[in-house]
Amino acid sequence: IPLRLEEEGTARTRIWLGSVPSGQHQEDFETALAASDRKIHIETLAADTGVVRIAVVALREDEDEVRTLLKTTGFVSIPVQGETGTPDEVLTRIVAERRSLEESVAHREARSIEIAGMRPSFEILYDDCLAEIARLESATRLQHTRSTFVLAGWIPAKMSPETVRGLGDRFTVAVETRKPAPDENVPVLMDNVPLVRPYEAITTMFSTPAPGEIDPNPLMAPFFCVLFGLMVNDAGYGFLLALACGLLVWKFKVRGNLRSMCLLMFQGGIAAMVAGFLFGGFFGDIVSVVSQDRIDFPTLWFSPLENPVLMMAVSLGLGVVHVFTGMGAKAYMLIRDKKPLDALFDVGAWYMTLIGLGMLAVGGVVGKIGTVMAIAGMFMVVFFSARASRSVGKRIFKGLYNLYGITGYLSDILSYSRILALGLAGGVIAMVFNKIGSIAGFGIVGLPLFIVVALVGHTLNIALSLLGAYVHTSRLQYVEFFSKFFEGGGRPWSPLRNQSRYTEIKDTDKAL
Repeated sequence: IPLRLEEEGTARTRIWLGSVPSGQHQEDFETALAASDRKIHIETLAADTGVVRIAVVALREDEDEVRTLLKTTGFVSIPVQGETGTPDEVLTRIVAERRSLEESVAHREARSIEIAGMRPSFEILYDDCLAEIARLESATRLQHTRSTFVLAGWIPAKMSPETVRGLGDRFTVAVETRKPAPDENVPVLMDNVPLVRPYEAITTMFSTPAPGEIDPNPLMAPFFCVLFGLMVNDAGYGFLLALACGLLVWKFKVRGNLRSMCLLMFQGGIAAMVAGFLFGGFFGDIVSVVSQDRIDFPTLWFSPLENPVLMMAVSLGLGVVHVFTGMGAKAYMLIRDKKPLDALFDVGAWYMTLIGLGMLAVGGVVGKIGTVMAIAGMFMVVFFSARASRSVGKRIFKGLYNLYGITGYLSDILSYSRILALGLAGGVIAMVFNKIGSIAGFGIVGLPLFIVVALVGHTLNIALSLLGAYVHTSRLQYVEFFSKFFEGGGRPWSPLRNQSRYTEIKDTDKAL
């Protein structure tokens, strides 16, 4: 087009650049403009598939009428706002800009690749800056003179001798240690064996143990693992969970809280595998479905689907052991603190009551012994649970109210029926997906369909089973178990050290 795009015509003419559909639409367009009594010229500029690009020229005094006519004839204007020069000049400029942008993108990609290769250096620099920030923040909390400074803090007792010796060997320093005063808010360090350490994250989400409380993790760990495994209750799901978590820990070397959670889930996966073998769960009943009932996955104990009553008894039995363990932990702390009577009346009385009621259900001689135990336990609850009250009447009234707490214990134990519910739900859902996938058989069409349905269905069921098992197992710890002895409210011990995100610093100096 030998026209400058910023010019819409001449002093006497107005030019519109645009396009119309080719074929009959073009003929109708030309006929409509020719039928007008205005002087209009149509110049065909280019033709593409289905579209013809044209220039329409009219007199200035007819501009409004022609513009209205163009709107009704399917004419589409070419957007040239902001462009200057002839189309050839614009095209040349666009090509040059595109080439420049391509070169810039290539340069930036090369630079990005170069910078990506420097990532380890940036990670080290990041952690070095974190360490410097921590050092400067620590310096603001020091008492100091021109030549000396005083650093006060807490250290675990078992680390104290080695730390004092190491400081004395490396620096000119005076170190003084003392035991904490009874009223001091001492920070708490949970120190457990590697097998139990991952469960510290579960406890921390509830609360840090208060000074003087026992660490609940060694007591909680076996119950958490067993309950989680029973709720998943599938050897296949447990194997995949243990495999994935094992790879993350020992192959990909994940760190921090993710490592702790992976180690916890690894143990849960092993427990789920054991439960699957005990109760006959392996991706539901996939072995029976694929083999068309010729082969069954071995059931070492019993099937919860065939004997749900026994599974309910196992679940409630675990609940009794779990709750009684929490009560025993409370009794231990009371005896340790030289409060044997409190242990007898606050814990022993409930042991006698609950065990007696359980024996009463057996009947016979055992039931008679249970009756005596239950009555003795209730008597102790009524007359001694509120022993702080000086008034005998108030003591008995409060004791009767406390005796109502037996419903709380029974409710706590019944909460463990969720083990049966979750285990059965996961197994039934898995069996349903297996059944749906096998509807078309295992032929040319049926086998691919079964594989797709099994992959999608079991992936969804694994996610739901693991989420449900984790949430409900945690709930049993927090509500039913911790409520018996654990209050929390402690302050975690936060040592003065480098907090790195990407790097791991290993101190080869054995003095510290």
